[in-house]
Amino acid sequence: LPLTLKGTISSETSGQLITLQGSNIANNGIVLAKAGALLSVTGPFTQSNTGTLGFELGGTSTSEFGRLTSTNDFILAGTLEVTVSGGFLPSSGNEFEIMTFGSVSGDFASKNGLDQGSVTLQLDYSATNLLLTAP
Repeated sequence: LPLTLKGTISSETSGQLITLQGSNIANNGIVLAKAGALLSVTGPFTQSNTGTLGFELGGTSTSEFGRLTSTNDFILAGTLEVTVSGGFLPSSGNEFEIMTFGSVSGDFASKNGLDQGSVTLQLDYSATNLLLTAP
């Protein structure tokens, strides 16, 4: 069955796994991956124009930043929201693999939180992942 998100789904603790199951998953609300959490998507994922997808960075290891993962197709739009926690500040050379997918199309219309003081994070898309990088 299709799953349409209209409210907020948020991981609240580090190491938490949340699985979103559906034949097609559409985010029309807010999905937040807190530091250290993994959101797993079992079907194709569509980030709508009204949706917000957020990632919290608390360090550089995968147990310290939020991630969204799937082997299915992602369609991106809407807003990307990046925040930091626990006093962490990204520095030059840091990389964060925030998303993995089978394929991706589209892009976020708005990208908030990329300016982190001494560095401005950049989005680096490949065929199967999205990295936030600090040049």
